[in-house]
Amino acid sequence: MAHRIEIGFRKGIRDALGEKIKRRINEHLHIPVTAVRTVEVYTLDGDFTRDELERAAAGPLTDAVIQRYAIDGAVAADAEVAAGDFDWLIEVGFRPGVTDNVGKTAREAIAILLGIPGGGATTDGAATADRGSANEVPDGAAGEGTTTYGAATADKMNGGSAREGAATYGAATADRGSANEATDGAADSPNGKDAPPSTTGGASTARKDKPVSPGAASSVSGVASGATSTFSAAPRIFQVHTSRQYLLRGTIDRPAAERIASQLLANDLIERYEVIARADWDPVRGLVPHVPRVAGAERPATELIDLDVSEDSLLAISNERVLALTLEEMRVLRDYFRDPAVQAERA
Repeated sequence: MAHRIEIGFRKGIRDALGEKIKRRINEHLHIPVTAVRTVEVYTLDGDFTRDELERAAAGPLTDAVIQRYAIDGAVAADAEVAAGDFDWLIEVGFRPGVTDNVGKTAREAIAILLGIPGGGATTDGAATADRGSANEVPDGAAGEGTTTYGAATADKMNGGSAREGAATYGAATADRGSANEATDGAADSPNGKDAPPSTTGGASTARKDKPVSPGAASSVSGVASGATSTFSAAPRIFQVHTSRQYLLRGTIDRPAAERIASQLLANDLIERYEVIARADWDPVRGLVPHVPRVAGAERPATELIDLDVSEDSLLAISNERVLALTLEEMRVLRDYFRDPAVQAERA
């Protein structure tokens, strides 16, 4: 599900970008706009709780001193935001397939804030715990939501204790009250002798001849108490897309607003825009989240091009197919494919 986070300046805060855009509209397009305010928009495409959205908005996305935010609503409707008085709203965002560097950085920041392994991106490797050791994360936190395919176990174990040097297949590390508290040799082989570092399908088993604390690794089940034993789990994937709203004040009509959007605010090659009159704007819900997904399917095709043509036709082929080749270069290409040795190799 997609969510929108809109961020605008508080009243009394100067909007330098808005002032610059206003000046350019007046001087370059000669359209009588009296004020322009800007709103930054982040569209989060993924499954988030309300608390996670609040943390993301209030954390890396907003400067609480000078900005206000709204989640799945219109920040311009906030009485403390200076963007509420406008006549036209123009939102500009990237088209599908265009790299959104700010969105990628926002995704990484949100992933770090919420503790999402892999930065919210698909990964085939193991997601490691914060600071590299299960012993250094808060009680009960080690391994929560972490999927591993053979991640090295935590360090700082008590001399030769639970799972020293072992590797697990999907078994999340236990909390401080479990396998990490096993006594010396607790992760050894069942015959009571110290076993070398090994690779197991679950947590390490305990020695039969040594007592183990209640939360330690179980010699029967082979799964650490409090840990999540799972061979694999789907990673949590999400994307962040950015766009910007321009809130214009002035006695202008729709054609003028469309002209501002197409000739000044948006690059039609890589960006899309939406023009909304104040009368059509919903101050409660704001705009519907727009996710720029690539909908087309790639259909590779081959085509036979006859190079045994006149020189004028060779130049036409270069120009029509944007090859940027001179006549001499087209001759070299034609002669190469005429070579019997090349034809025999390609046959």
